[in-house]
Amino acid sequence: MTTKEEHIINSSLYECEVFHSRTEKIHRSFRYKSFLFSIDLDELPVISKTLWFVSHNRFNYFNFRDRDHLQLTTSGELKGVRFQVEQFLQEQGIHQPPAKIILLTNLCTLGYQFNPVSFYYCFDEENKPLGSIAEVNNTYGEMKLFYLGKDNYCNGKFSDRKKKHFYVSPFIQHDVDFDFELSIPGKVFFNKIDDYKDGKRIFTASLRGKQLVLNNRNVIRFMLRFPVITLQVIFLIHYQALKLYLKGIPYFRKNEHLDLQQDRLKKYEEKNKLTDKNLSTWKTR
Repeated sequence: MTTKEEHIINSSLYECEVFHSRTEKIHRSFRYKSFLFSIDLDELPVISKTLWFVSHNRFNYFNFRDRDHLQLTTSGELKGVRFQVEQFLQEQGIHQPPAKIILLTNLCTLGYQFNPVSFYYCFDEENKPLGSIAEVNNTYGEMKLFYLGKDNYCNGKFSDRKKKHFYVSPFIQHDVDFDFELSIPGKVFFNKIDDYKDGKRIFTASLRGKQLVLNNRNVIRFMLRFPVITLQVIFLIHYQALKLYLKGIPYFRKNEHLDLQQDRLKKYEEKNKLTDKNLSTWKTR
C-alpha cells in the first residue's frame, strides 16, 4: 500500500513571467516567460525518487544541489539547505525550527546553474509564516541574504525596505534601497523588488507565477519549452546589459566601491577555492 509520504504534497511548479523596468537616465522595460520549482525541502527525497528528470545532489536534467544555496558554515563540509536555513534563522534571533520550508528557485539544468534570486518561506507547525529570505546572487559567484520576519508580514505578503550594499547590476549604485514585496506562494504569487534612490523608485523587478502540479508530465513540458532555462537567464542578463552599455549608460566595475559591497557570501565551490589558497575567510564585509 502506498503511504502519504511517498507522494509530492507541498512542492509544485510555477509558470512565470518576469518583468523589469528601468526609469533612471533611460526608460526601458522588458518581460519574458520562465518557470520555477517550488520545493518543500523535506520532500527532496520523494521528489528525486518520483520524478524521472529531477534529482538531489546527483546529475540529471534538473538537479537540486545544496551547494548552489546558502552555505554559512566555514568548515568546508557541505550541509543541507534546511540545516543552513535553520542556522541563519538562529542568527536572526529565531530559535524555533520551521516545520516547513518552501524554496522558490531554479534548479541546476544540465550541469549549469544560475539564480538571480531565490525565495525561502518558513512556516510553523500551524502553517503560519515565520519569515522569508531573499537569496540574491550576482554573476561573480556571490550571494547576499535579505531576511523579512513576522513583523514584516501582513495581508499575505512580506514587505520591507533594506539597504542593498551589494553588486548586482553594474548600472545601478550599490547603496540604493531594495524594497521587497514577497507574497506567499499559493495558486498564484507575485513578488516585487524595487530599487529606490533618495526615496525615488529607479528600477522595478517583478515575478508573477501560476501554480502547476509537480509531476513528470509538467516537468517534461517545461523541459521542451525551456530546454536550458538557466542558460536563458544568464544570456538575457548579459544581453540586456549590453544594450544599456551601447546606449552609453554609466556603469560600475566590480572592484569599485568595495566598501559598499557588504555581507557577501561565497557559494560552496567558490569558498573551497578560497580555502585551497589558504585564505582564512569567505564571508566578506
